[in-house]
Amino acid sequence: MGGLGTGFRFTKKALVEDFPRIDILELHREGKVSSLSYGYYADKRNNISHEEFDYYGNDETFWEPYDEMIFVHKQVDQNFNTTFYENRTIVEWFPCRFGGKRPYFICPTKDCAKCVQHLYLKHNSLICRHCLKLGYETQRIPDYARVLKRLHKAAARGGIKNLWYEQKQPGGAKFNFPKGMHYETRLKIVTDVHREMENLNCCQPSQSVRKFATRCN
Repeated sequence: MGGLGTGFRFTKKALVEDFPRIDILELHREGKVSSLSYGYYADKRNNISHEEFDYYGNDETFWEPYDEMIFVHKQVDQNFNTTFYENRTIVEWFPCRFGGKRPYFICPTKDCAKCVQHLYLKHNSLICRHCLKLGYETQRIPDYARVLKRLHKAAARGGIKNLWYEQKQPGGAKFNFPKGMHYETRLKIVTDVHREMENLNCCQPSQSVRKFATRCN
């Protein structure tokens, strides 16, 4: 028998949704990745506090296929003293398959230097999610909830708004396909629903997952 503090300990990973991020492809779509670009960038995700960055291109150190962008953000302490933090990031351009170029950040961490789409702000530094060991919210969803989510998605495509309620009615749930839907698409939806129903019966949900299923009804 092990002593106090031994054995497996479950620790939750921090999530990418918990940190402000910068999306290089979002800047590229707006035409803001160049040596003459400048402005401000705000994380537009709903669950993130709106952290704003001032950015500008460094035209003195631009060389193909690398560029450099400088992001500046401010932090105000309890005494209302403002401190500005500057993060320099290298941008590498990769050719697309059907023409054009696409930019990616190079992680500023010396031991990493991976090409990534997002950089996350932690301790006033921009780092990739691999260095921060961040996970995704979907990685915390158990298998039973994943099957349940796929089942509701397939049923909604077939015109079934409330699967569990209609399943209890006389005759069971009935598909209500949109007018003009191809026969192959209808057959695929029906097959997906039946497959996920079989997978749902094979799973053994825990008590917490049963509460999740009850909220979905």
